[in-house]
Amino acid sequence: MGEGISSNSRGIRSQLIGLGIIAVVLILVVYFWPRASVSGERLFDFGLVEYDRPPHVLEHVFNLKNVGDEPLEVERFKSTCGCTQASGSGRVAHPNEVLNIPITLRLSRSGPKEGVVTVSFSNGTSVDLVLRAIGRPRETLKVRPAILHLRSPLGTGEVFVFLEADTKPPVPTIETPERLAADFQGWEQIEIGDADSGEMSVWRGQLKFKGVGGWPGPDIDVTVRMPDDQVTKIRINPVPPPLETNPQTPPQLDGPPSPGSAY
Repeated sequence: MGEGISSNSRGIRSQLIGLGIIAVVLILVVYFWPRASVSGERLFDFGLVEYDRPPHVLEHVFNLKNVGDEPLEVERFKSTCGCTQASGSGRVAHPNEVLNIPITLRLSRSGPKEGVVTVSFSNGTSVDLVLRAIGRPRETLKVRPAILHLRSPLGTGEVFVFLEADTKPPVPTIETPERLAADFQGWEQIEIGDADSGEMSVWRGQLKFKGVGGWPGPDIDVTVRMPDDQVTKIRINPVPPPLETNPQTPPQLDGPPSPGSAY
């Protein structure tokens, strides 16, 4: 019994020693990791940004002064997400000169957004540059897919309508040609917003189509309109352009597709 307790105690001590060694190594790595000898802002916050429709691209130029004794050459950039891009690879700043590094941040929906770009220099040092913003689009209405091929023989199909809003949206108006009927199935909340961060809820509604008296034909435009005048369109049965190798080729989809086709 005593030997078992002693063995357990030794095991616990070994684990604690191992954790202590790992912690010391991490501290040393952070402390002695090579840092770029530059001065200047490392973070820029755009604050609340209102814009019409996503995506919306912001840009800020970071000015980094070389405060070291050797020239600094930008070797590469690494971003934390596809929402940020930087330019200026290959630029060189001699001592006391300033590097101008433009960085863009793409906003695609409401709420906070942050992008980090790591600038690596040819001497092995690096610096992180951060952009932040809170997006607030005025128009968020969209459909997926925006191009629809109706199924034969009755010309049926469906799309999903998406909208960002703090409360449940009203029913949209669907404008269709005479040969096509539309039925909106109502809104459902698929993402809950956060008022503190400025992120709005996301709502989704299914929109079903059916031909009136059969397949409705090619090249039809359907308009989805909200009471606040947000508008988006759906292209139904688009006609593919003629082949360049034979300009005389007649347009396709002059009639309903055959039952075995992909439409």
